[in-house]
Amino acid sequence: MDKNVTIELLNPQQAEAILSACKNTQESDDTQEYEYNYLTKQWGLEDIPRYNRGGFHPIHIRDVLDDRFEVVHKLGSGGFGTVWLCRDRQLEKWRAVKVMAADHSSDSAELKTLDFLKQSSSLEELERNHIAAPLETFWIEGPNGRHLCLVMCIYGYPVSEWRLDLDNIQPSTKKDSTMICAQIAQALAFLHGKGVCHGDFRPSNILMKLDQEALHKLDPSQMAELLGVPEAYEVQTVSGKSPLPKGPEYCVLAVKQDWCEKLLLPEIAVIDFGESFSVNTPRNSTGIPTPYAAPEVLFNQTVGTGVDIWSLACTIYEVRTGDKLFGDDFYQGAKFTRVVYEIEIILGPLVEPYRKVWEHEGFGGHNDIVEVPDESGGAVLPATCSLASLESGRRKYITGSGYNDILEAMLGAKREQYHSFLSEDRDEPPISYQYEKEEVVALADLLRRLFKYHPGERLGAYEVLQHPWIKDSEVA
Repeated sequence: MDKNVTIELLNPQQAEAILSACKNTQESDDTQEYEYNYLTKQWGLEDIPRYNRGGFHPIHIRDVLDDRFEVVHKLGSGGFGTVWLCRDRQLEKWRAVKVMAADHSSDSAELKTLDFLKQSSSLEELERNHIAAPLETFWIEGPNGRHLCLVMCIYGYPVSEWRLDLDNIQPSTKKDSTMICAQIAQALAFLHGKGVCHGDFRPSNILMKLDQEALHKLDPSQMAELLGVPEAYEVQTVSGKSPLPKGPEYCVLAVKQDWCEKLLLPEIAVIDFGESFSVNTPRNSTGIPTPYAAPEVLFNQTVGTGVDIWSLACTIYEVRTGDKLFGDDFYQGAKFTRVVYEIEIILGPLVEPYRKVWEHEGFGGHNDIVEVPDESGGAVLPATCSLASLESGRRKYITGSGYNDILEAMLGAKREQYHSFLSEDRDEPPISYQYEKEEVVALADLLRRLFKYHPGERLGAYEVLQHPWIKDSEVA
């Protein structure tokens, strides 16, 4: 590793824990094979095999991109590229540089959407409506192709992480979380008003803004103190040869999310337009994860702005409560079928055309659902279980809640807040709390108008802003 930079390499035991040998497969002579990392997502590492033709551009700490942006740390990665925290040597400011994979650069949906938005709106208007747009772009020619690079402001961690830091017992949490929900709805209303569907609208693509003035006052040594020493491990190839030039000598773990905690502002910015499209050219799918996917996405129907509205509802629920509505992580093994079951709990039995797809594809298998003998009497049956089982699942929420509506029962349920693990008295019982009935009824009404099987029946984003639950909040 011939780099003039301090890098903390993972020790052999750590490396061995996240690396397993990749089976030899028949590859073309031009494709480089790497040792396989099966914990890529958990460790914040990119997909190493993508360091090949058409994939990622190899980057090391202290590299200088476009003779201007010095790489200081890695902010993250995804299917479309890697994101780096850089020092702009020309302006002496801190920037995030997103280096797109080569096969997503020449025909980038993200660039097309952002160019379209910048043609019809100023950067100030985009920022005011909570849309993260590139300040500028440039291109890199590398061993794996030609890569589009987006120069962005640096943002904080996702809104879901921000929500975890709020104290549920404090009255300010209601105000703060509702205000953020209003901003999220405002951003989506702006996009839809411009004829853009985001396609991947969820908490991980909604980041908290940072105090840019305070950020840019940090000198390199102060920034290094905030970020900590980058952790990395050496990239190994199956052949044992150097990964260069296609791959980097080492891969860097993403910076810890709380590095910017003191710089956070109570404002959001919507990022990642890699799945975006024009409302005039509907698509047949998006890459949004199952817990946030509308029924038309789950069952491969034509998608439009309605997919964003469904995802908005999931996001509002999560930001207000701190909990996911669908697809609890406990059910990873049956995520798709579990999510459909949970949708039926709220909306009732699956309807056409989704039911036809369900039956044709032969979905099923719910080991976690307790079956109850069915006495449907000719009623429309759920797709995921018997009607009696579905009603039993609903009663678990409604019984004793004081509410007859399923969404009201979910929102109005007693919740518990546990003391910090750092607390001296760890045996102290958790604190119970509930949302006020007035808010429960109002928020349930909003969600009920968004969670509809048919996209055309869902409220539009502008209508969401006019709903009583959100209308009176302070939209930043």
